[in-house]
Amino acid sequence: MRRRNPFDRFCRWWRRIRRETQSVFLSFLIVSAILFVLFLIFFFSFLVTKGKLKKVNKSYVELSARFETLQKEYEEHKKKDAESALKEDGTSPENPDGDSKTPGNALGVEPTKSPAASEKKLVVCVDAGHGGWDGGAILKEKGKDLRAEKDDNLRVALQFKKELESLGVEVLMTRSEDVFVELLQRTSIANEAKAALLISFHRNSYNGDGTARGAEIWIHSKRPKDAETLASGLLEKVVSLGGFTDRGVKSGTMTGSHEDYVINKHADMTSMIVELGFITDAEDNRLYDEKEEAYLKGMAETVKEWLLAKEKKQ
Repeated sequence: MRRRNPFDRFCRWWRRIRRETQSVFLSFLIVSAILFVLFLIFFFSFLVTKGKLKKVNKSYVELSARFETLQKEYEEHKKKDAESALKEDGTSPENPDGDSKTPGNALGVEPTKSPAASEKKLVVCVDAGHGGWDGGAILKEKGKDLRAEKDDNLRVALQFKKELESLGVEVLMTRSEDVFVELLQRTSIANEAKAALLISFHRNSYNGDGTARGAEIWIHSKRPKDAETLASGLLEKVVSLGGFTDRGVKSGTMTGSHEDYVINKHADMTSMIVELGFITDAEDNRLYDEKEEAYLKGMAETVKEWLLAKEKKQ
């Protein structure tokens, strides 16, 4: 057996070292590449998350600013109402009787007109459904909003107030501009004023197959005699003026005859929800616009007759 010289042994040792070094270096490169890819994934995920957080924060800031604006508008409106009340009768919405010990509206929503001091004169509370951010039923065409229920309700409510006042009826509005009022606040306004009637104007909608049109009135599930008598009279008057189909006086809610809408459930007086036609029907909208004044004048006369009959019973 030939004996290797030191140079051969050194060469063999050097080749082995190179092989081992190359393997380690290759492993090092692979691990480094994996770590670099993970770093890139983490980095871009961080950038995406940061962008989303900025959008969320921006939305929050915008909502906060909008809320502050609405709050300021409400405070200004409240201040104007108070100044108006002081000019008219020396009282304020917070103290309608002029007594510093008498509390005002417990819910913080003031009626647009303070009730008169006379207890004998009956008051009608007129409510324009929805309002503010709550648009109610919306008529759309090609993705665009063409008509909002809240606007129709307010327009009709204000005109109805005008017709009632022309007949000498005292009227209290739950809202007289495009603002949102909670349902319980609406009934609270009527209850605190001890109104004889709360009438809430709305419009129907239908998005199913076929068509739906006409007017209907919703009353309490127990069908109180006063409410049913007045509701029937109002529908008869509207139908007699032509146009709207009579869908009848209904009680309860659409989901149950033993349930009640908030307006009818929490009102201490005769109450009803008047659905003047379908906002989703072209013919109902035409009648609503063209015969609005005639309908409301006839309805105001019917309410006046009902109030006179109620006064005679007292």
